[in-house]
Order: sequence, then structure tokens, then C-alpha cells
Amino acid sequence: MKHGLMMILLLAAAALACNAPVGTPEDGPTPDATAAVDPTASITPQQDTDTPAAPEGESADFDDYIRVLAQQIRGRDFDALEEQVGDAFLLSYAVGDTGQITPESIRSTLETDFLSGSEGATLVPNTDPTTLTEYETEAERTVFSRGWGPTGNDEALLFLSLDAEGQPYWSGMLYARGGFAARDDAAEGNPTRPPNLPTEPGATPNPPTYGEVQYETSFGLGWPDLEFDTGEAYSVTDGYRIDAASFALWTFTTQASQASFYAEITAEPQTCPERAGQYGILFHYEDSETFRALVVTCSGRWAVYERRGENVAPVIAEGDLPGNLNVASGEHRIGVLAVGTTLTLYVDDVEVGTAAVDALVDGDFGPYVQTDDVPFSVVFSRLIVANPTP
Repeated sequence: MKHGLMMILLLAAAALACNAPVGTPEDGPTPDATAAVDPTASITPQQDTDTPAAPEGESADFDDYIRVLAQQIRGRDFDALEEQVGDAFLLSYAVGDTGQITPESIRSTLETDFLSGSEGATLVPNTDPTTLTEYETEAERTVFSRGWGPTGNDEALLFLSLDAEGQPYWSGMLYARGGFAARDDAAEGNPTRPPNLPTEPGATPNPPTYGEVQYETSFGLGWPDLEFDTGEAYSVTDGYRIDAASFALWTFTTQASQASFYAEITAEPQTCPERAGQYGILFHYEDSETFRALVVTCSGRWAVYERRGENVAPVIAEGDLPGNLNVASGEHRIGVLAVGTTLTLYVDDVEVGTAAVDALVDGDFGPYVQTDDVPFSVVFSRLIVANPTP
């Protein structure tokens, strides 16, 4: 067994790095540790207070504005699109997060995801948005659009508002992976699945089949900035970065607690020390002493940890990755299908192994990074949690 992953004994302080309460009884009441790391705490839709509504009686020519916006979207004019949004952009997913992000963040999302397909998106202004969704907005105008995403199968509602001078601007959007019909029609298969990441010869893709996505995040909305002696976590343009100096760091969301599921995280190591760095997805998280995690290592292996108590996180399954799956660099998707008492494990759509467990329990999900006293950084850009079967 090459570079075998032995039972990990984590020091208590480090093992609780992302969940440690601050202060002591002498300092007063101990804060809720979960609140300190719960990225859902600030994920709430808000109105842009820096852009007051136009004075009563003023109006704007939305039709002309929509024509210009449609041309810029179709032509992928990202400089112009960044100028079209307000100081804060309300991004909502039909399944997942809602919150405000910066113009720089929405530009990055447009470039790398929403407008990354071979064809540009098309606006369909005459479509009644109430026939698509019950989502409520205070925007002055809502415009339906199709052709979004890497495959062109996604749809969106664009929200247009008026600034203080009564001029229109692009204030937000509601984004639907696979289209608005797909979120209510799981029988269509995997409508929200992104295209397969390219794999080199030798790794045969065998993507899982799963049902409706229950939760999705691009890590741009509300995930907390954290700093500890063992490392730190913070938002970056491309997602959420965890820098681990020693031991393990993780965060989690409480919006998607499930026992049976397909969950997948997209991650890109910035540095990857061989025989020291591991990264992946946290799942079945009940508390800091009870959770599971699927990781891949910089030396080309995978493993499933099952934390069962203080300082003990044994490996319950492990193995070598296919020879041409190099997870030490580039962007990779790490997924777990949990059904019955079996975990089926995937890396870039390749089934790499399985793990038997005593039972599946409701728990949270999030990014996970671990290192053996060598600095290690990973950027996480997407997390989905779906029903396990169509």
C-alpha cells in the first residue's frame, strides 16, 4: 500500500479549529461555536441601501436598456456588464443561496460559469415570470432569459431596478440550473449537473445518477472569514479559500442536512504538498466529534474518515486514484453518493471506490482541508447536495 493513510489522531485544539468556542467561563458566556462558522448566518436577501429608489413619477426606458443589456450578455462584454450592476448585486439560486455579492464577484461568476458556454444567453422580455416561479422581488422589471451555463441548459430571471436618478441598472438575478422546470421535474435525470471535467486517458468516467438538487452554493454568499493558529478561511473572487498550516480545518452549512444524498464539491489546490496535503468534502456532520469526510491527497490517493469521538478519526476506506487523475493541481470534483449503508465515492465522475457504514445519519456539508505541518491552500468554488435518486 503506497503512502497508506493511517488512523489520524488530531490534537483537540486543532481538531476543533473551525468549531472551537471563544472565551472561557471566566470571560463570561461562551459564544455558540456553530454560529461562528455557520455560513448561512448572513445569507439573507437584502435590498441595496446604496441605491435608493427613484423619486415618484420618474420612469426609465427599460426597453432600450434591455436591448443594450441583451447585446452585452450575448456578446459576453464582461467589462460593460460589470458597469451595469449596482454597488451590490442580489444573486439567488432557484435551489440554494440568496445574498448580495460585489460587481467583481458577479463578473467572475459570469465568466467562469453562467456565460461559459459556447453560445451566449438570450433575453426573452415578453415571458411572464410568474408562470416560471413564485419568487418575489421588488425590482421594477423582471426579464426571463435562457441559454445560460456551460451547456446552455440553464435559465435565469434578470432583475432591473432604478437608481437615484431614475436610470435603470441590473440589480440581481434568479439562476436556475437546468431551467425552472427542471427543479420540479427530477424525472429528467440530472438537469443541474455541470459538464464533466476533462480526464486524461486511463480514468474512465462513470458519473452517478442522482435526483433534484436541494442545495447549491458558489461560496460567494455569506461564508465566514475565519482565522486560527492552525490556518484561516476567507472569500476570494473564485470562491472560498482555506489555508491550512497544520491539522484539519473545515466549515459547514446548516441548510442541507441529509442522511441519503449525492453531494459534490469542486476544489482547486493552490499548493499541494506531497504526502502532506488532503482536501475534500465534509458530510454527515453532526458536531465536531461526529462526522465523515471524503478526501483526495496530493500523493494520488483517496480516503474516507469517520470521526467518532475526541481526537480520533479512523480511515474506514482508502485506495489509489487512477494513475491519470492528478489531483495535485487543477480543478476537481469530489462526490459522495450515500444510499442504504454504502458510500459510493467519485472523483471527476470516476467511481474510485465504496465504503460500508453502520448507518446514514442526517448531517451538514462543507469543505475540508488537512495537512501535516506543511502550508496547504485550496479554493472551493461549488457545492451541491441532491436527492440520491431521480
